[in-house]
Amino acid sequence: MPKICKNCSEDGKWLPTPINTLDAYLQKFIPKGVTIPNTRALRKNIAYNLQYLQYLDQTLNEFNLTSVLVTQTWKVFIIAGAGIIEALLYYLLCSKGMYNETEWELLAKKATNEFKLAGRMHKIENILWVKLTSPRPDAMTFESMIQKVETRKLLGGDHEIYKKLQFLRKLRNRVHLHSIEDEGDTDWTSFNKSEIATMKYALYTLLTGNLFSPKASEKKMFAFLDTSDAA
Repeated sequence: MPKICKNCSEDGKWLPTPINTLDAYLQKFIPKGVTIPNTRALRKNIAYNLQYLQYLDQTLNEFNLTSVLVTQTWKVFIIAGAGIIEALLYYLLCSKGMYNETEWELLAKKATNEFKLAGRMHKIENILWVKLTSPRPDAMTFESMIQKVETRKLLGGDHEIYKKLQFLRKLRNRVHLHSIEDEGDTDWTSFNKSEIATMKYALYTLLTGNLFSPKASEKKMFAFLDTSDAA
């Protein structure tokens, strides 16, 4: 049987790109000491998921998996990859101050008893908010982030990358197993090699583009995402 551990440590562990190496690279875009909170944790989470994608790619290349396991591995690859993209866009927008702020935090919702009015049942919902001591960034959806990035052309003028990000966003929603449209709407029909190629293209574009301006040697870390030589 093929073995994932081709280049192993002495104790037989497979050796992907080290987290510290990925973290150092991510600091080119997400530096230390910025005013945006928790950037170290953000970089680490991105690095953990990049290493996991490298592992999934290695698994697909080396093991003769059943077709169902291949499809499910593609799915996990796309969901994890979408998380990385979302995190990068979040930081990009926050670093440019392109987010809405809120001064209020929702504490509770409480509905009244039902009552009849004009022959129909009604109820009233009371919402309790508390004012924050200082404003904080309002939550952004993945969709709104892509839209803001595209509006300002923060990833360049090529519209193709934004179309691919919206496509991948919708595909990422397949994480909800019950979100189906008909009997044929399954993971089996939603994930294939073309979706993986799209995800790899989007990740490689972001990770080796103007956000990071990598050296040729640094690009080698992401060779498993480079689809330029694919048939």
